[in-house]
Amino acid sequence: MSLSYDARKKKIILEFIKNNGPITGKYLSKIIGVSSRTIRKDIKLLNYDLKSQGIKITSKPRIGYSINPRGKNTLIVLNQYIKEAKENLAVLPEERVFYIIERLLYTNEFITIEELANELYVSKSTIDNDINKVEKWLSKNKLELIKKASCGIKIYGNEIQLRYSISDYLMSICDTKYIEDILKINICKIKEIILDTDEVISLKLSDVTFNNLIIHIAIAIKRIKEGKEISLPLTEIRNLKSKKEYEMAAKIVENLEKTFCISMPEGEKAYITIHLLGIKALRDEKLNIKELETAIGKDLLAIIHEMLWKLEDVYKINFLNDEKLIYGLALHLKPALNRFKYNMNLRNPLLNEIKAEYPYAFEMGVVASKVLEKKVNLRINENEIGYIAIHLMASLERKNNIAKNSIEKVAIVCSTGIGTAQLLASKIRNTFPNIKITGIFPSYKIGKVLLTKPDLILSTIPIDDCEVPVIHVSALLNKIDLQRISDVIENSKRIEDKIKLYDLFDKDLYIKKIKTKDKFEVIKRLSELLYDKNCVKEAFLQSVIEREKISSTSISNLVAIPHALFENVIHSKIAIGVLDKPIQWGENMVQLVFLLALEKMTDEDYTNIFNTLFFILDDRKKISDLIKADCFESFMEIIKSEE
Repeated sequence: MSLSYDARKKKIILEFIKNNGPITGKYLSKIIGVSSRTIRKDIKLLNYDLKSQGIKITSKPRIGYSINPRGKNTLIVLNQYIKEAKENLAVLPEERVFYIIERLLYTNEFITIEELANELYVSKSTIDNDINKVEKWLSKNKLELIKKASCGIKIYGNEIQLRYSISDYLMSICDTKYIEDILKINICKIKEIILDTDEVISLKLSDVTFNNLIIHIAIAIKRIKEGKEISLPLTEIRNLKSKKEYEMAAKIVENLEKTFCISMPEGEKAYITIHLLGIKALRDEKLNIKELETAIGKDLLAIIHEMLWKLEDVYKINFLNDEKLIYGLALHLKPALNRFKYNMNLRNPLLNEIKAEYPYAFEMGVVASKVLEKKVNLRINENEIGYIAIHLMASLERKNNIAKNSIEKVAIVCSTGIGTAQLLASKIRNTFPNIKITGIFPSYKIGKVLLTKPDLILSTIPIDDCEVPVIHVSALLNKIDLQRISDVIENSKRIEDKIKLYDLFDKDLYIKKIKTKDKFEVIKRLSELLYDKNCVKEAFLQSVIEREKISSTSISNLVAIPHALFENVIHSKIAIGVLDKPIQWGENMVQLVFLLALEKMTDEDYTNIFNTLFFILDDRKKISDLIKADCFESFMEIIKSEE
């Protein structure tokens, strides 16, 4: 097998792991950047490889490729298949970039462009393009790439930032054996040392925090063995020595020195103290507001209140009466402020899922984080925004549950007798436990039914001209009846939601076949359309760019949804851009762009727009059809079509 095939097969298998339904060859060709003919050849070779495992990739015309059988065991085999192909995967642009990053992080010497080109079997001009992306990654981690014509390239930066960068890279791998091989450090021994430190274990570390601490200590040991030590100002070390976490760090260091036969100076104890200060611990006790204020300080509590006031101003949602939210944010942000202070990274393993599945909550996290940034004068990265979004997401779920419980009242009208009526009522209670049944009535007492003020009436006989929605069901309540009831309860707003979304589209805000490789050029062109239609103010473009720099707005399925932070909008509209070819947009390839210009709205309106838009964009076939649409009218017909 050639290197390029190994790289492509990983991409193809990953798409099957990520997606439950069929995948078209055209979609795979765009994601991977090869022709449909090459995809067909790759599928044929993959089937040859997978045959011994009883797995086959089948194809159906106009539907696409599917993995058979689809199940837990198949997914295990596919994941193992990818893992075994790992060593020869640095071929696709993003893979080459991380290969170069890894090479630079683990050497103190210069590396020439020619060396990298020979190792990756590509041209020197290709490596030059990859290095531009490497520089962006290093800049994000506050490191610099030194270039010398006669020597090559090398990373420059302070030791702490270099260690944070190595950690950021290693945490993205999520493979303990691979990390051990790179660092040549026994990670299990580090785990044992931490687990033997009672004071640390009493903090009830989350898995993410525990693993983060282990990786940072492993990196510290490797760097010390290489003669690279942390250097902190004496005033900073004295300040850290006054913290109770320093005593914990001292105990850990004592055992590390014995186990790994190294000497760790004061700076290294201070470094571990910084990590302990930034620990995200799990707390199960409940504090009252006074105890919480004592634990985190008045200033931080005031900042949290200001964050929630801002969210209420923008989204019209009152979060301030949610004590669980305030408590959760307080316990998260107390250690987070220490992480911000020392530019310490805590990788959020759920970040991509949050951005893709809960974009509304993530946007709230962005707005809240901007308040926090101004107050503490520190940059908040998207990993931390994701954690804030999780707390807001939980609060929204609590509010939704309260709302559902208060409005889901159902009355039952049955003409076939009390036994049948009770059976019907029992089925409803078992299937929809949050529903309150206001009463069971014969058909001739319809007046009494309305006095119970139900939101919905289930009736075994037709009822005409009723002011309350009625679903006509069979006396035994079959599966079709239950599905119809579920559709009304859970999705009764869907048609209304779509109408609200569709009102935001306009023929004059639609561009086909945009030719560019620059996402900011796409944003500029779509912003100009909105400005020309008097939908946005001149400053809108810069606001969208600022939002994009905080965190990429690309999602899966070749789609990006750039937008401003709810500023400089005159009339709510959505501009649509279809690119001639997919381009790199953050971590994803993108060909379909929706530029959102939204005014301040109610929580319900925001939810309707985001949920409906993502309901549409979750369908890969529909997106493929939208990209191929030859005009705005065809585009809209595809969006409005039912599944």
